[in-house]
Amino acid sequence: MFYLPIMTSLPNQHFNYYGDCQFCGRQAQKPTGCSCHKYDSDVNNCNCHEINEDQEGVIELPTIGENGHWFIGGTDTGFSAKGEQGIPGERGETGPQGPPGLAGEDCKCSMLTTEINKTINIESLQSEINALPRLLLANVNFTVNPGTCNDEIMIKDFTGYGGISIIGAVATGKTTHNIARLMVESCNIPKIIIQGLTATATNGIGFNLNTHTSGVELSYCNAIAGTNATDSFYGVDVRRGFAMITDCTFSNKHIAIRARIGRANVTNAHGSNNRIAYAAHMGGIIQKQSVGTITGAVTDNYSGGGFIVKSSGGSI
Repeated sequence: MFYLPIMTSLPNQHFNYYGDCQFCGRQAQKPTGCSCHKYDSDVNNCNCHEINEDQEGVIELPTIGENGHWFIGGTDTGFSAKGEQGIPGERGETGPQGPPGLAGEDCKCSMLTTEINKTINIESLQSEINALPRLLLANVNFTVNPGTCNDEIMIKDFTGYGGISIIGAVATGKTTHNIARLMVESCNIPKIIIQGLTATATNGIGFNLNTHTSGVELSYCNAIAGTNATDSFYGVDVRRGFAMITDCTFSNKHIAIRARIGRANVTNAHGSNNRIAYAAHMGGIIQKQSVGTITGAVTDNYSGGGFIVKSSGGSI
């Protein structure tokens, strides 16, 4: 039997208290320094001392302090109440395999490393663009068959050193490849070529080029539907970056060609019945190249803080 020693104080001497003596049945107590009775096999040699009611002194029970030590009578013994670290147990068996996890989303961050040359229907143009990796390390060339798509075409969030080319009609004024609108936004690739598409929407912006660091080549494109009485109805709006606009036709618009922050280099612009032919706003720059036939009630508008520059002979 194991007994936990605690201290008690009696007049004139100190004792260790071990509990009820296994030999005499009395409270096992003996003067400090005596050999412990619990190792003595002879009951006659038991030297326990019985505490009588008339004896003075208090038996102090041990407690564990906040620091993890044994305390007796409020005094820190310096001994930890925590036993030694046991030997680590053996490793358990491997549990059963858990159920399969949920399928992840399709990765939009893979790389295109092989050039694409593909002929597609105009109705599938947007889905073909959406299927491309966002990182282009090779060129993408779509040749589009004639037809009509009522969707707005969005080219967005591409980066890399590959370009995107979308080729429709190959002559001025052709309206055989029809879309609602086209928007280029937040791209950082060397070039985006848009050729021979016609924006048929009767409101909004036909070709909205918000390209940041990418350059856009817009050629043989048209935006001729609608009425110039509709405000914020533009043929093309170069909001950022740089655009080369060649042999395009913009008619019946509030503004045919606008550069807002961005820069537009315009060659042979065509169209009629526009309220404003050219507008440069918020630091935008329009550089007119060779003679075109585009007209408007106001030819040039730069009241929004832009610049319109004529760089070769002729007038529009």
